[in-house]
Amino acid sequence: MFGRRHQEAFLHMLRVCTSLHTVQLPYAVDVLEAMTTPAHCVQDLELQHRSNSPEYPLDAAPIIERWLASGHARRLSLVGFSTGDAGLGKALALAASTLSNLCLTDSPAVVETIISNGVAWTHLTELDLGLSITSTGTPLRELVPLLNLSKLQKLTLRDAPGNNLDFFETILPSLVALTDLRLVHVNR
Repeated sequence: MFGRRHQEAFLHMLRVCTSLHTVQLPYAVDVLEAMTTPAHCVQDLELQHRSNSPEYPLDAAPIIERWLASGHARRLSLVGFSTGDAGLGKALALAASTLSNLCLTDSPAVVETIISNGVAWTHLTELDLGLSITSTGTPLRELVPLLNLSKLQKLTLRDAPGNNLDFFETILPSLVALTDLRLVHVNR
């Protein structure tokens, strides 16, 4: 991102910005570490993996896990996470009881990890989910039993193929608290 000297100065600045509540970062362990110290109060964290290579180390899972356990975590957004990791799966299992908002964009392995963990996400009030590139045919059908549909207030489904949209229509009556619905690039 920067030269070594500038990177250290940048990381130092991030470490002293302890009153930030919302942070959108590239997926970089040193940057994530600087923004999630015990002195920080970040509530909304978006990590973006922007690389041409689908393979990358997920060595930030312990840092994400620490942030989730901090008591500040409310919203987690993962963008471009196409590779799975057991450490991230463990962190996400912890997140099920702390997060109220989850956004997964272009992150099929993360969606699959959540489904395979089978942990209930009963505290979610907002869900933003990209569905097109998951390997399972109907991730929405597999994810719904893990959600408390009556609590969801905001729901965004992105790139949903027809079978997911058909299933969505069957759960619509259960979304009694829904105040914001976004269907982005859905196919019938």
